[in-house]
Amino acid sequence: MTIRALTLGWVGLVAAVACACSSPPSANPTSISTPQATHAANSAAASAPTSAPTSAAPPLTPASASQLTGIVLKSSDLPTGWTGTAYKPDPHAGAVNAAFAKCLGVRNTGPDQVADVHSRTFTMSHPYTTIDSEATSYRSASDLAVDRAALSSPNYASCNDKVWRTALAQVLPAGVTIGGITTTVTEGPAGGPGNVIGAVSTTIILIHTDTGIGVPSRAWAVFAFGPLIEAAIYYIGVVPADLQTKLLNLVATRAARG
Repeated sequence: MTIRALTLGWVGLVAAVACACSSPPSANPTSISTPQATHAANSAAASAPTSAPTSAAPPLTPASASQLTGIVLKSSDLPTGWTGTAYKPDPHAGAVNAAFAKCLGVRNTGPDQVADVHSRTFTMSHPYTTIDSEATSYRSASDLAVDRAALSSPNYASCNDKVWRTALAQVLPAGVTIGGITTTVTEGPAGGPGNVIGAVSTTIILIHTDTGIGVPSRAWAVFAFGPLIEAAIYYIGVVPADLQTKLLNLVATRAARG
């Protein structure tokens, strides 16, 4: 995972949700809460000691896949009614991330990943909503710094627009075209754990050419850091605010512990 991650599997879900709709959206759709922009502290950073240490702290060791499995969401984390299915890896994800990094003008940290684990993909049928989570370990703190800089890039929204349009063009059926794409990046933990560094919200309007109806699909992700760890929760659809808060606290707290 990187903060700029976008897989065609996620794109496919957006397309499926939008293309399944045959009526115009509500004039007052449920809003999605996102963190307010503030500075977030890296959870891997230790506070200054009150006295001089007797020896240097040992170097951090990147988390293994088994450790990362303890960070991502589990079926027991979600309330009754959510169905979990096995995550399907996207063979195009690496190329997508590399293209995004090039657009942003930052180093692609993908080759520095040590381990990467996805949760099951959790689905609610009515209304159709999905929740997924991911945890990735990296070789050095510099990798996390690069990905955080990507989130802060003034070009993030335009690069995100470009990547979404390219990826959606590969999966949309005939008769559906891409309308507007709006990306909002907010940094900081707001009221969440201090290692939450921000969120990215993307709203995509897909237009049915036979009716002219534009159907909005919302995809967003919230990111947290741990010791050489990046963790994320991905949402498509509308998730109740209390559930968002619960899941974010669980994943962020687990990531902080490493």
